Amino acid sequence: MNIKPKNKTTETMDLIRQFEYLRDLPGYFFVKNSNSYYQSVSEDFAHALGWNSISQAIGKSDYNIPSGASELAKEFINIDQKIINSNKPGIIIQMFHSACGFKSFLSQKKPIHDNTGKAIGIICNGTDITKLVLKEYGYLNQLDRKFITNLKPKQYILTPEFSPLPISQRQQECLSWFIRGKTAKEIALILGISYRTVEIHIQTIKHRLGCQNKSQLIEKAIDSGFLFHVPEIMLGLNIPKMNRK
Repeated sequence: MNIKPKNKTTETMDLIRQFEYLRDLPGYFFVKNSNSYYQSVSEDFAHALGWNSISQAIGKSDYNIPSGASELAKEFINIDQKIINSNKPGIIIQMFHSACGFKSFLSQKKPIHDNTGKAIGIICNGTDITKLVLKEYGYLNQLDRKFITNLKPKQYILTPEFSPLPISQRQQECLSWFIRGKTAKEIALILGISYRTVEIHIQTIKHRLGCQNKSQLIEKAIDSGFLFHVPEIMLGLNIPKMNRK
């Protein structure tokens, strides 16, 4: 989606005007500018995050959210900036304490461009998947319990391009299960590939990351934040792919 290039103030006003229609749509939608301030939101989104009206959300950042979702403000803004800086869409699962209780949302974020192709903001469509992923999330939370305590807010990034580690999508799938205690044989069964292929992927990752052993690999992966970069297959989701540049 393109708009004409303008200065920052004019860009913000254009975003507000262009996406004003979102407030009338059912569901969870929002637009942010390049600094991650809300410029337009749907009524359902505003209420879910604890605002009493749409107007209360406009011009605010995630740090101003009046519910437990603000605990993920830094993570929300970080992924916004990755999308803007890379000029690529992103798919994220966000779990937090909303004004309506603990919720899980599948968020598909896409950059908004001016007519030069520069990303000047993001538009997001969120889907409440709390019930849909209850089983898969419960299992994932159980796997992650040794690293994360309690049912705390989390953001899982499903877009392979945003991984903090320089490894392929298949290697990300192998490593995601590996750091959660799965053996190469178990990973092979889950992914439908050979045991030997999994071993090769793990060895390749070790070499690429400069790790001497598997324990060092697990430690480095977790320290990088990779624990929160989760392949879709791990949550049993089949998400339609967004158009990518």
